[in-house]
Amino acid sequence: DAAPQSIYTLQNMRTALSDINTGPTADWTGTAKALALQMAPGFAQQLGLDPSKVASQEEFKKFSTQLAQSSASSLGEGTDSKLASAIAANPNTSLSKLGNQQIISVLIATQRATLAKNQAWQDSGLPPEQFNKFSTNWAKTVDPRIFAAPDMSQEDRAKMFNSLSPRD
Repeated sequence: DAAPQSIYTLQNMRTALSDINTGPTADWTGTAKALALQMAPGFAQQLGLDPSKVASQEEFKKFSTQLAQSSASSLGEGTDSKLASAIAANPNTSLSKLGNQQIISVLIATQRATLAKNQAWQDSGLPPEQFNKFSTNWAKTVDPRIFAAPDMSQEDRAKMFNSLSPRD
């Protein structure tokens, strides 16, 4: 049920990411830029600071925090270590832009696979007691990489398909 909302969040993250640079100093520089725009907006804009890019970074950070909290909550009772693990495993401002782009694409593909599996199960007409058998068969026959293809460039799609074994 959460897959459509997750895809929406990830797509918003991708859009915000297109306007910003992330990495180890992104939080510090984002704070400095926001402070400059707050304290001396005219001067900050003369220096080339773009308020919309600061807003994009804040939006990306908001969505990454929500995604990490959602991931952490699925791990059971919340602890600092579970939240830290969820933050590290999801897109966030401290990761490189390329790393975030790749992680977002993988997470969107995972959600698409979840939606496809659900639709296939609904269409199967099988009784509920057959779900485990259906799920095992799905895992054997459906390669999750195919759900990443829509977001890949033509070149990357060709690389992926060429790397597959004939069976795959």
